[in-house]
Amino acid sequence: VQNRLDDPAVGGIVVTTRDVTAPRRRAAQQEAVAILSGDAVRGDSLDRLFRRATGLVAEVLEVGFCAVLRAVGDNQLAVVTRHGPALVDGVFAAEVDGRPVSLGAQALHDDASVVWSDASTPDPQGTYALLRRAGIRSGVAAVIADGGRLQGALTAYASEPDAFSTDDIAFLEAAANVLASAIGRRRVEEELRRRALHDNLTGLPNRVLLLDRLAAAVGRLDRRPGSVAVLFIDTDDFKVVNDSLGHAAGDGIVATVGRRITAVVRRTDL
Repeated sequence: VQNRLDDPAVGGIVVTTRDVTAPRRRAAQQEAVAILSGDAVRGDSLDRLFRRATGLVAEVLEVGFCAVLRAVGDNQLAVVTRHGPALVDGVFAAEVDGRPVSLGAQALHDDASVVWSDASTPDPQGTYALLRRAGIRSGVAAVIADGGRLQGALTAYASEPDAFSTDDIAFLEAAANVLASAIGRRRVEEELRRRALHDNLTGLPNRVLLLDRLAAAVGRLDRRPGSVAVLFIDTDDFKVVNDSLGHAAGDGIVATVGRRITAVVRRTDL
């Protein structure tokens, strides 16, 4: 603000303004991604992380609808968590007659972010009719991909057309990348736990898991009467197979026997 009342050429107050909406929005987006990344590094559960993501996206983008979709099967998506009213819940088909039926499905089909606006995007097949009926006029979806595996999509919707800028798309992609990294990390952790407790050849519980479960079963006998049985099974002439046909053939027999035993025992048996 400048007082130019004494300046004959101006004779008034000069006010200079600058629109800081976009910089502030970018700063809020960067902060939200940092918060989400911190939650992921701390090891929050995926469910909690998904809820955090939808809440942050809805708050920063100032939209009433946001959801995390997970791919479940060859042609199905499931709403894992959402912020705002339900547009669709549960499991639904991703494509019908080869045509994606939602913004998230379109992003997975294209393996790329998708932006839709009721005002500027043609929709001759009526793909987004459900969104229009819900009062949605624009949306954006970013792919959640873990090491090339398409896990799902992070979507946001607004009630006005052309609501999302290039910065908004980049923000949603950054949030989706945080979720993808968390999914990948959980997958690796689960695989490491599985390998520590299961035999690599057969996939059956190994000695460590057996002894743990056996100790628990024996411990239960102190609390209530019952019995515990351990069955040992030997494969006749197994050494002959290994020596004559090689260890690969022996491994094949072990894996086959494991599958056959698993097929005939009860689910509660180890």
